[in-house]
Amino acid sequence: MMKENDCFIEYLKEIGFEWNNQFNYHITNNNLTTEEYRVLKKHNFISSIPKNSTKIYLDLNVWINFRDVHMGKKPSNSKWNDIYQKAIYLNEFYDVYFVTSLNIYSELQKQDTSENFIELLKIIGKLSKELTVENPLQLVFDETFFCLMDMLKVNKSDFDFNSYQWDKASAIYGMPFINVKNSNDAVIAMNKTLIDAIYQIPFRDCYKLFEFHNQGIDGFKKVSDELNQDLAYKKGVRSKNLEELYIEEFHGAIEASSEIINSALVSFMKWYYDTTLVEIKVIKEKELINIFSNLFRYGKIQQYFPSLQIHSGLHASVRYDKSKKFTPNDLFDFHHASSAIPYCDYFVTDNPLAQRLINKPLAIGKKFDTRILPAKTELILQVFDEMLNNKA
Repeated sequence: MMKENDCFIEYLKEIGFEWNNQFNYHITNNNLTTEEYRVLKKHNFISSIPKNSTKIYLDLNVWINFRDVHMGKKPSNSKWNDIYQKAIYLNEFYDVYFVTSLNIYSELQKQDTSENFIELLKIIGKLSKELTVENPLQLVFDETFFCLMDMLKVNKSDFDFNSYQWDKASAIYGMPFINVKNSNDAVIAMNKTLIDAIYQIPFRDCYKLFEFHNQGIDGFKKVSDELNQDLAYKKGVRSKNLEELYIEEFHGAIEASSEIINSALVSFMKWYYDTTLVEIKVIKEKELINIFSNLFRYGKIQQYFPSLQIHSGLHASVRYDKSKKFTPNDLFDFHHASSAIPYCDYFVTDNPLAQRLINKPLAIGKKFDTRILPAKTELILQVFDEMLNNKA
């Protein structure tokens, strides 16, 4: 939720945002809808990111070690000093972005708002340069769109395949609070002014203005307990191999996402035919599920719906592992992995998850051409040295 309006208005005054001037501008220049203006602002931000930039997604514990080094504290391993300094150098001189996500932001809200917390936010904001993976629901929408574009061999120059999954951190955290359905001119002008304001907010200040109740964290515990108690789910109704479980999980993921996928199908058809006059009939849910599930079953899904593929694969692998129980942290890690791996060059995580992602039968990192790294100092240091040597 967005914090109190008075708090938000005061903050905008502090950073010198001129609300009235912006609002009056949008009242006069009202040729774009709220959504069109949001996409324009997103494009303007993304266009500043070099095409050949390297994107690295770090485990929160790595960020905490960076913070400790930055604050002059003794890190858990002395090598973190060298890693942090090289991260800064790569970030400043070699277009390496240590990107963030809505999942990291949710995890950060478990931290106390102390001096340590503030410094952590500053470091993440600096090294990410505010670049953030889109929220999971938007990713599914966009992945549907690009699946259709690729399958139908659509090639339109106004769509950038390499940028749709990124935005500025404050936009991803703040945009859900904007009312995009109202078509009243004054409301649209206010929405666009609010979008301008949101894009002015740096990552380090997002916690002052946007908060998400940690229902996910509590919910993950409930879900993991239910999954572990449901023996039919954990072991399968009958004896199944991992591939069967993977297909079953992907079918469930498509089913759970059917409303979003349907919405993307409608948007695609309207965009493809360049019209809002034709009413697009939404595919019936069962038919929709079968289309993509059958593509997956027969090995035709390729790299479409990568976030759903990764999430499904991780769920299936835990179900298949009779000695492993689901934990709340597992479910949180699955969200990190499914959002970041398809779109980052490197994914740094704790060792158990890294091994599950690297090793067969999943081998997810290889499938999506992403290097998976356990968060071990010697491995991270080795990769940073390789990057510095290759770019020298």
